Amino acid sequence: SCKSANMTPEIAFQMMLACVPSVSVTTAERISLSYPTMCEFVDAVRAADAPVGFIQNLKAGKAGSRKISKKAVENILLFLGVKCINK
Repeated sequence: SCKSANMTPEIAFQMMLACVPSVSVTTAERISLSYPTMCEFVDAVRAADAPVGFIQNLKAGKAGSRKISKKAVENILLFLGVKCINK
């Protein structure tokens, strides 16, 4: 079908991230600019000393962009099962 012809691993990753509560399509696209696959993203987050700050400060295409919200980051970590978040 036409729809499946447009699907790429990068778009699938963006769609997965956008399914996480508090994560917008814009945030998902921003993450995939730096990490085009789930595997690359998870590996980078696991290697980070401070995963929340690491994700919050991912660069967007334009300078001076806002941090990714702490709630969105916590949900990403929770829903991907990457790191346990202490409440």
